[in-house]
Amino acid sequence: MKRDQEWNTLLQQAENVPDGLEACIQQAVERGQRSERRKKFWKPVTAVLGTAAAFVLLVNCSVDFALAASRVPIVRELVEAVVLDPSLKAAIAHEYVQLVGETYTKDGVTLKIEYLVADIKNLTVFYRVYDEKGRDIALDPELKNETGEGIASGASFGQEWIGQQDEETGLLGKLKALFRGGKPEHPIYYWKFMIEENTPERVRVDIKAYQAAGMAKLPLGITFEVPLTIEPQFLRSVKTFDIHETVSVLGQTLTIDTVEVYPTNTCVKWHTAPDNDSWLTYLPFYLTDANGVRVDGIMNGVAGSGGDPNDGVGEIYLESAWYDIAETLTLHLDDAAALPKDLPPAILHGDGTLTGLPSYMKQDFSEESSESFYDFSVLTEKGTYHSNTDPFRGFVDANGKQSGFSKMYSRMLEEDHLMHTGYLMPTDVTYPLELEIAFAPAQKLPQPISVSVR
Repeated sequence: MKRDQEWNTLLQQAENVPDGLEACIQQAVERGQRSERRKKFWKPVTAVLGTAAAFVLLVNCSVDFALAASRVPIVRELVEAVVLDPSLKAAIAHEYVQLVGETYTKDGVTLKIEYLVADIKNLTVFYRVYDEKGRDIALDPELKNETGEGIASGASFGQEWIGQQDEETGLLGKLKALFRGGKPEHPIYYWKFMIEENTPERVRVDIKAYQAAGMAKLPLGITFEVPLTIEPQFLRSVKTFDIHETVSVLGQTLTIDTVEVYPTNTCVKWHTAPDNDSWLTYLPFYLTDANGVRVDGIMNGVAGSGGDPNDGVGEIYLESAWYDIAETLTLHLDDAAALPKDLPPAILHGDGTLTGLPSYMKQDFSEESSESFYDFSVLTEKGTYHSNTDPFRGFVDANGKQSGFSKMYSRMLEEDHLMHTGYLMPTDVTYPLELEIAFAPAQKLPQPISVSVR
């Protein structure tokens, strides 16, 4: 059972508590709140005192709750660490988090690095940022080694309102709010770095601060240099399974080389035979354990696929389900996409019309595309997956100049299973342009493929 489920089960047991206990808990919480109003400086301390008193009362007064709490590691760890920050909830559930708690302030902007989740190929930094002037602050990070040299990595950014839920009432609600911390005063954001080589033990994040003004970012001239030391045990957490099994996918020869299982994701590496007549552009592998629990490709954050299929090699990134404790592990593939190597290019003319599109693409002349200020757009069949949604890889103009599109957008039309992609017409080129096709629709495999990993 997951730690979240254990904790919720524990709280359910707390509904049957002795008479008068709820009033005692309410009094303890109110004392903490009154202290907060009197002394703002002591806000973090009084919050802990009030809620900790409630927890102690419950453990002392309810035998059932005390027995349940002793069996739930998440409760023991939270109490031992004396940390009730909701940002720890998910990581503590897997016992895989490094606390940082370092604060940096420049010109009224405060950055607090809360904690890290790291392994040999991935680094996630959770942080808070706030400004004494009330400005919305945007941060741009750059990952470097300790000497200031850039570390090759892919990055994604996001926001996690960890602990933010609807207000709860009653004793059960108070206890849930106690251990998830309620709505945070400042939200927690994160940076995810997927590192090409290996994560160093010591890294540095150089961070430039901006004022967010709608879609624009105004430089503030503020830079934070944040040194981070990753505890060595996190950089040893990887299991590599050598597969080296060759299978046939849509008539193409594919060899699955390795499956690398990290705490934060799983990487499937593969290569294709050079004499294949098509590129395999879509390989949505997924994993199952002995209980049939399924883990799919990463849909958000770190890219769902890596490498270049047109080089005949690739990497697929899946979510991690902590399979280091799984007795069995199976890799599956039941649909894919193959793009013929000899597929001729499409032609983009100077008036924005397209010719030579494959049968699964068509040009879209709807008003919506013109209203979005894109000069031409296409509809692509079966664009229902999270990677390789760009129909065109790039173009060659009439003078042989090679380039790519500067701006584009993609939107899923879920009701029709279509991908709507718009492009700006390139400038300073000679028309017509030859557009290299990069997209092929997915097909169900006649025989699904299953490969034993462990």
